[in-house]
Amino acid sequence: MAQKPKRVRAPDYTEEEINIIRSNFIKYNETLSAKHSNECTQRDKDKIYKSILFEVNAVGVTERSIQSIKDKWQALKKTVKEKVAKSARVHRKPIFSEKVIFIFFLKRVISWSPRAVISNIYVARYPPHA
Repeated sequence: MAQKPKRVRAPDYTEEEINIIRSNFIKYNETLSAKHSNECTQRDKDKIYKSILFEVNAVGVTERSIQSIKDKWQALKKTVKEKVAKSARVHRKPIFSEKVIFIFFLKRVISWSPRAVISNIYVARYPPHA
């Protein structure tokens, strides 16, 4: 019986690659999360995914695939949700909505204390007047 070759693990994403993925997914969030319709087709989504792929591969250490980038985005979102949920359990505060979690993700909040969470929600809902 022939042995399967051992799978080679891809290198970790660099901080620059993660920032590109984060900024592009947030920029195109409305289109990428929309259901298919006449206004938003799979072709539109594929174009966006390919543009993100080209940007990531331009700065990256290794060649990434579209599926790899999608998986990384899901993992990043999961990490943020877990941090917020853990903070909510520790401080006995309610778990926040996904919209608020994206605000954290945009701001990259380092402190997960309730005071930091509440102040960032306040700032996000009531931005200062220009």
